[in-house]
Amino acid sequence: MKRVVSTTYQSLPFMEPIHVLGGGSIGLLFASSIRMAFPSYPLTMLLRKHHEPRLEAEGTRKKFMEVCISHRNRPRIVRIPAAIIDASKNNETKIRNLLVATKAPDASAAIESVRPNLHPSSRIMVLCNGALAVRDEINELLNDEHRITLISTTHGAFRDDDDGPDDELYHVTHAGVGKTFVQSDAPLAQLLDQSGLQAESKDDMELHLWQKLAANCTINPLTAILGCTNGQVAQEDMFRTMVPGILEELSQVSCYPQELRPDLLQGFVDQVIADTMDNKSSMLQDVLRKKRTEIDYLNGYVVKKGLEL
Repeated sequence: MKRVVSTTYQSLPFMEPIHVLGGGSIGLLFASSIRMAFPSYPLTMLLRKHHEPRLEAEGTRKKFMEVCISHRNRPRIVRIPAAIIDASKNNETKIRNLLVATKAPDASAAIESVRPNLHPSSRIMVLCNGALAVRDEINELLNDEHRITLISTTHGAFRDDDDGPDDELYHVTHAGVGKTFVQSDAPLAQLLDQSGLQAESKDDMELHLWQKLAANCTINPLTAILGCTNGQVAQEDMFRTMVPGILEELSQVSCYPQELRPDLLQGFVDQVIADTMDNKSSMLQDVLRKKRTEIDYLNGYVVKKGLEL
């Protein structure tokens, strides 16, 4: 197993500290990718109290988590600075860039838990399924006090450890290489791209997130119901029967009837499936772990928009 310890720095236009909120598969994939490419990059994972027994201490203050990232059966271990969230503490070091990679239903509460430590000019970077619905919730929570940057990815990843205190390593399988899109921020996109996350800056992010919503509203619930991978779901009769109606409804309630025609959405969904054949969707992972799903922020968001017409 290869342990990542060093690499050569490339010229980066974005070198601001990043705090990653959320220890799930996508949050760990992004944090690990950045630290594998740039081991001294100022990045910190923000974790809940139950993670503390799994962290390594270095000195009296610094803590690290060890993540094993496996892609195509090639595991690599990377150490990431980590801190336990304590809402009662008002730290001297303020958070300037908060990357929110929680489950959609947990995003607002997670941000509230670190709110005392947000810098007045901090930026909230939303990397969640259902980002459109999550953005609306965050704006309401923070009263538009902080700038929000939306990030979307079609990379597929899943956790394959038991999240127990006896397993010091966090195991993440990078099951599908996709693309990452960052809302109107070329320097941040370059950082993510040089970290191997195939990223680019995108000005028409709203349109793209509706496309991503189409994939999430079809692949996620049906893989969860059928208990199969993304690649397997396309072969199922239920998928072929239900998807056209889902895409038609989404197209009608969006603000982009021409750009989001059902046939174009079908092509996007098919491409996501092709890119993430071996991945277990986040909703399937939630069902298997008996956790709350993100259905209200995906299909529920489409219903909400339909009711507003």
